[in-house]
Amino acid sequence: MDYPRSPPNTWHLGGGYLRTDGTLTPHAPCPSPYPGNPQSACLHAHGIRGPYTRDLRPAQFLPLHLAETALCLVLALVLAFVCVLCVRRVAAR
Repeated sequence: MDYPRSPPNTWHLGGGYLRTDGTLTPHAPCPSPYPGNPQSACLHAHGIRGPYTRDLRPAQFLPLHLAETALCLVLALVLAFVCVLCVRRVAAR
């Protein structure tokens, strides 16, 4: 059983197999190559429906970068505000 194909420039974050009850497993319970029966029969016997992948597609890069940039800017502004308060307090003494 092969993983689905990803578009170019996709960051692969992980993957595994989906069971019939909806749980995910990172590895197949059947050795490859499976002796005797085909591997698909073994996967079916263990309740494996198919493969899944977790990835970050190129269309998701820009929103992720914008969110990270906004977070860094907010933290920089908070730090600058705290520094200004501390300098005023020290200078007032």
